[in-house]
Amino acid sequence: MVWAASERGKARALFFSLTYLILLCPDPGWAEPGTAIEQPGKRNEQTVGKYKEGELLVKFKAETPKDVESALHGKLGSEVIKEFHTIKVQHVRLKKRLSVEEAVRLYQADPNVEYAEPNHIVEIQE
Repeated sequence: MVWAASERGKARALFFSLTYLILLCPDPGWAEPGTAIEQPGKRNEQTVGKYKEGELLVKFKAETPKDVESALHGKLGSEVIKEFHTIKVQHVRLKKRLSVEEAVRLYQADPNVEYAEPNHIVEIQE
């Protein structure tokens, strides 16, 4: 029994030590050049601009009725490809004439939209 309590204490100390290091080192020196680590206010050129053309991720405010959501998609000529129910985000396909940048601006201008962003492409670094 004494051994288990001692091991728990060691595990807890390790957990808090690692958490402390992660929080105090937002730009770790051990990261390889070109990895997608960003600091607030800085743009990582590797991740900027890499997104699926013609697609957005849109999240409406919680109190927005489904018919209002559908009306905005219809107004912009967009269609919902998939809905991620657990995070309440919609994967949206845009009409051909609408750029991603313009669609983000139009969706964000609507007071019922919490956020709209491009469907970013994520690459795993090895």
